[in-house]
Amino acid sequence: MAAPKSVDVLVVGAGPSGGQTALELAERGHDVLLVEDDAVVGVPMQCAGLVTPRLFRIVRFPMADVVLNKIRGAVIYSPRGRRLELDAGDTHAVVMDRVRLDQRISETAVEAGAELWTRTHFETARYDNGRVQATLTRKDEDGRESTVQVKTRLLVGADGVQSNVGRLFGLPRPTEFLPGYEAEMDGLRLPSDDTIPVFTDPKLAPGFFSWIIPVTRTRGRAGLCMQVRRRSALANFDAFRRHRQVEPYLTPEARVTKPIVGTVPVGLCERYTTDRVMLVGDAAGMAKPTSGGGIYTGLEGALVCADVADEALRRDRTDRAFLRRYETRFNGSAIGREIRIGWRMRRAFLSLSESDLEDAFRLLTSRRATAVLDGFGDIDHPSRLLVPLFFAEPRLAKFLPKALRAALRPAPAAA
Repeated sequence: MAAPKSVDVLVVGAGPSGGQTALELAERGHDVLLVEDDAVVGVPMQCAGLVTPRLFRIVRFPMADVVLNKIRGAVIYSPRGRRLELDAGDTHAVVMDRVRLDQRISETAVEAGAELWTRTHFETARYDNGRVQATLTRKDEDGRESTVQVKTRLLVGADGVQSNVGRLFGLPRPTEFLPGYEAEMDGLRLPSDDTIPVFTDPKLAPGFFSWIIPVTRTRGRAGLCMQVRRRSALANFDAFRRHRQVEPYLTPEARVTKPIVGTVPVGLCERYTTDRVMLVGDAAGMAKPTSGGGIYTGLEGALVCADVADEALRRDRTDRAFLRRYETRFNGSAIGREIRIGWRMRRAFLSLSESDLEDAFRLLTSRRATAVLDGFGDIDHPSRLLVPLFFAEPRLAKFLPKALRAALRPAPAAA
């Protein structure tokens, strides 16, 4: 058997957070191997691809061929059809070509010196003389498999919500998992290409919501996430298409051109490091509990992960006692705090009955409340709305006792 390949860092998963971690560490002179299970980075797509322009502060390449559309507002429907119309006045979010985004990040990592292996499955790993020895299965273009051993000073798991890396090394999982189904669709009938319809009827998406993200006025991404599994997300999507609030947005010829199946992790992992192992992105639960988005949060996590990993490698301190600085720094960052607050906000949202939601929508459609939502609305930092919103519409305080009791309850055990 050939001698194991030796690297400084093995990154498992070439999504945005894995690719960005590999890029950052390769730029700092470390020998980085980035491995991806699929034959093509970014395929299949498992994400709605909606981000704020903050993403542009992190990525290192022109975004012209990645940005498909710009969004400035939303119309949010209550369960019984009340409309809450929001308009930020300028670009509030952008719709990404998610496949191309993943590819551009990994390409930039390779340009920086990282090695990328696709068609490579992470099988298992173990500690071995101060290193981690990983077993990988590689496929060639004809489907023939070979087993490769890789020894690494540091293993980074960017391998998604069901992280095999995290499982092997006994790291906790995110608090909750929300299955979702989304579809790229033609034949939409959208009144505007810069406004997202959002639907909160719990019969469609129990414990979350559903949406239509426009690319053009006739093409976009429609989908939902849900908390419970009484039915599959696909079955709920079929009901979504027939819903009275959704039907006006679909022509009779509306059709699915590409299905997108995924799962959203909710709740940062209690720990996401151990000796010589770090998790990042969805593997660590770095998704926004209020919207489900994980691209921007995962990229922010990648920056912190790479900073601590670089320092650890240079000091030869890849033990848990040192690597936990990553958890401390990310948890204490603006986006880390937002994820934790967002988890509490989600618990508060779940405490509201359908009648409560209708009453809340009635109050939120007041002129003063809508002005606050337009001025302070931010899908990356929704908690910034809370104080100004209660000042603008004090009657919302009626929901506080129930919401606070739910928000302050301890986290349930991970599923």
